[in-house]
Amino acid sequence: MSGNLDGAKVINSLHNQFKGLVNVEALGGTKTLAVTAPMIQSLDPGAARTVLLPAEASSKGLVFLIKNTANAAELITVKEDSNTTTIALLNQGELGLFVCDGATWYGGALGGTGLISTDDIADAAVTVAKMAANSVDSDQYVDGSIDLIHMSANSVDSDQYVDGSIDLIHMSANSVDSDQYVDGSIDLIHMSVNSVDSDQYVDGSIDTAHIAVDQVTPALLGAPHLNVVSKVCAFGSFTDGGGTSGYIDFDASAIPAGAVVLGWKAVVATGFTGDTTAIVQVGVSGDVDRFSADTAQSVLSAATVGANALAADAADGINAAVTPRVTVTGGADFTSISAGSMTVSIYFIETT
Repeated sequence: MSGNLDGAKVINSLHNQFKGLVNVEALGGTKTLAVTAPMIQSLDPGAARTVLLPAEASSKGLVFLIKNTANAAELITVKEDSNTTTIALLNQGELGLFVCDGATWYGGALGGTGLISTDDIADAAVTVAKMAANSVDSDQYVDGSIDLIHMSANSVDSDQYVDGSIDLIHMSANSVDSDQYVDGSIDLIHMSVNSVDSDQYVDGSIDTAHIAVDQVTPALLGAPHLNVVSKVCAFGSFTDGGGTSGYIDFDASAIPAGAVVLGWKAVVATGFTGDTTAIVQVGVSGDVDRFSADTAQSVLSAATVGANALAADAADGINAAVTPRVTVTGGADFTSISAGSMTVSIYFIETT
């Protein structure tokens, strides 16, 4: 604030008030200054306090220096005598100068722990030109304020990365090249399904040690080659043939066209019991022993039995796919048999 002061009266006032020296006081409540009070007031508020200046009409030319000597964040509010208008706020450690022209008190904080408080700085007044080098530290940054637009090119180096912070979501496509791989780091867990094609194999690298069991199937071998079809034949799945025999068929066309049947094997887990005999034969519908040179193999009890396909008609129908049939014949009637289970495997050579 500004106003016209009588310089002579100010000097006179200073001389007169210096006669009273300094008032050092710990406040217990509101402090009211008289026109005769010492010019320098050293006040410990003890809490937030109010200091009232003398009435303007009787204070022309008066000057007061008020120091807030609080040992904590305790505010002194300086007002005119009616306790209505605030002249200044003095924070802990601040010194205030107050002058009266007979109509109005003028003044404010001059210094102390803060020569200029934030109330004295206009919005946006602290520009780059007013800031010294290295004057902004990490404590001054608002959380999240350092975004991409405020970072210069090449301003983040490896020292700035937190360990483990570069995850998949922060890597762009094709950002990792062969130079970035550590030797031996591409192991099985880091390879996706179907990620190795024939182009990746070194010539001669697929040896027997690298071929899993049952991975080379007949379908991968050129003709001629050995093949086998198997079926679990449980008694409950047999069809009663209407007499002493019952049968069960393999899947349709289980033996392909052109195949030469060598023979069969039956691994009996549970004997076909209930009758006096149980004889097994392997053939086709209408020719139940086509693939059975031995037509007397018993499956009455658990065992492994079999027969070569040396029957004269074993190659009948070779030009067409066939559906094998397993027949079990009892001594009296097929319904006399009450149990039984076996796995029958037929071996043949595929010629096409």
